[in-house]
Amino acid sequence: MAKMARSRRGFLGGALSFGLGLLVGGRVGAPRAFAPGPPLPLDDDEQEYVAEALTGLEREKIWDTHVHIVGMGHAGTGCWVHPDAMSHWHPLRRLRLEIYLQAAGGSGLARADEM
Repeated sequence: MAKMARSRRGFLGGALSFGLGLLVGGRVGAPRAFAPGPPLPLDDDEQEYVAEALTGLEREKIWDTHVHIVGMGHAGTGCWVHPDAMSHWHPLRRLRLEIYLQAAGGSGLARADEM
């Protein structure tokens, strides 16, 4: 019976260590993996595809719009992020916020409203 309890503890300890390793590795590596780089030029096929999509449209009437996916309210915008997303007690939510910021080209929480 003692051997069974030891192996169960060993399994649970190993699973906990593995999970913590994934969490720490994801926290450190994932935001860097999603860091944006400079825009890549379109190849000929892509340029042709865009030109075809715009065929028949009056270009002066096309509006370029965008949506802010994260706002902290620092600039008086009224935007806010749930406090759990900024808490180290909720590492997965914080990781998700950091991935959003990196994907949007952000350089930190203080400048999130400028994106």
